[in-house]
Amino acid sequence: MHRIPSLFFSGWLVKRLGPRGMLVMALGVYALRLLLYSIVSAPWQVLLIQLTHGLTFAAIWAAGVSYAGQLAPKGLEATAQGLFNATLMGFGSFSGALIGGLLIDPLGGAGMYRVGGVIVLVGLGVFWLASSSGPAQN
Repeated sequence: MHRIPSLFFSGWLVKRLGPRGMLVMALGVYALRLLLYSIVSAPWQVLLIQLTHGLTFAAIWAAGVSYAGQLAPKGLEATAQGLFNATLMGFGSFSGALIGGLLIDPLGGAGMYRVGGVIVLVGLGVFWLASSSGPAQN
């Protein structure tokens, strides 16, 4: 339910921040959410933190589709957007579940989320550096 307003306003946010800026914002909030999960002590805190999921999901989805379309050669925009979807929802979901499953036994839930947050921050840094001089900066 909390995704609906975020998805509704995502087009406006992409125009205001640009796809790159929106992806940077969403990945930063996503990393913060994972790191916060690693320090909470009560279930109600998890519910409050989870409200940011709507923002991050909508922002990553809308900005990623827009960014893929900008970077694609003419005539291959839909293909690039399909590859983005496959990467995010296919490979991303698979690798997240696999790595999370491998980490939860030795590190526990808090450690798993802490490592996940650090992985997202590293990914954000790589994206920031790789996209800072590309053709679709905005």
